[in-house]
Amino acid sequence: MKSDVTNLASWAFVWMGIGLSLLLKPIGFSPFANAAAPGGSMFGDVNISAILDSFSVSYDKRVRPNYGGPPVTVGVTMYVLSISSLSEVQMVIPRTRKNSPNFFFF
Repeated sequence: MKSDVTNLASWAFVWMGIGLSLLLKPIGFSPFANAAAPGGSMFGDVNISAILDSFSVSYDKRVRPNYGGPPVTVGVTMYVLSISSLSEVQMVIPRTRKNSPNFFFF
């Protein structure tokens, strides 16, 4: 039963992708329109270097993400893999805040 649901879900994604590509084709939307490489490549006719270069065309490291809008929310997940030893005498409990002023953009 589970494999039937998984198979159905995978086919749903395939058909959704085909439908989306058919809808966007008439309006000329193609995220890789300028990335076609002359000749063939292992990834179809896509120039990976052109795609990576297009990410850095308007990049400015001095401007924070979403400049002029609300601050960017960053989620952090940390896992403790091991605790070697604990000493109740030397234990320091740091103060924590949800919005720490220590995190700001330079």
